[in-house]
Amino acid sequence: MVHSIYYAGDSDLEETIRELYDILAPGGVILMVLMTDHTGHGKLLHTFPNIATKEQNSASNDPSMVKSNRLILSADVKSILDKHQIAYTQSEYTDSLDITKCFTGVDATTGNLLLDLLTETLDFKASVSSTVYNQVMDFVKDHMSVRKNHQNDDEIYYFDTVNDILLITK
Repeated sequence: MVHSIYYAGDSDLEETIRELYDILAPGGVILMVLMTDHTGHGKLLHTFPNIATKEQNSASNDPSMVKSNRLILSADVKSILDKHQIAYTQSEYTDSLDITKCFTGVDATTGNLLLDLLTETLDFKASVSSTVYNQVMDFVKDHMSVRKNHQNDDEIYYFDTVNDILLITK
C-alpha cells in the first residue's frame, strides 16, 4: 500500500490500519509512504487544511469520497502502530519539486497544475478567494528553496517534501 492511507477517514484510520495488519499473512509486508510534518508540503496542508476539502466535499455526491479536514501524517500512523505494538522500520525520503513555473508566469497552465498538486485541489487558483490564494503563495515562498541553474544561472524554486517510508512486517 503506497499513499492510499491518506484517503482513510480521520475517524477510521486506526481501524483501517488494524484491519490491514490483521489480514496480512505471516511474513507479509505493508509499505506506507507518508508525508512528515517537518516539510514544506506537510506544513502547507496542515496550515491550510480546508483548501482541498471545501470544494471537493461540496462537489461530491459520494460520502465515501469526502475527505477529512485533517491531513494524515506519518506521526499519526506511527502512533497507532506503537499503540498496538506493531513492529515497523522507518526510513526518510526527501524529494524536491521544481515549482518555478508557479511564480514566473511564463507557463501559467503548468504553474496552475503545480498549485493544484501542492494544495491537492482541482483548479485551486479559480476555486479560492484572492486572499487565500495570496496566503498560500506567501506560505510557499517562505518554505521554498532557491537554487541556481548551472547551465544558464537562472534561479530555480523548489518545494521540498520529506516522507517517511514505513515497512510493516508480520
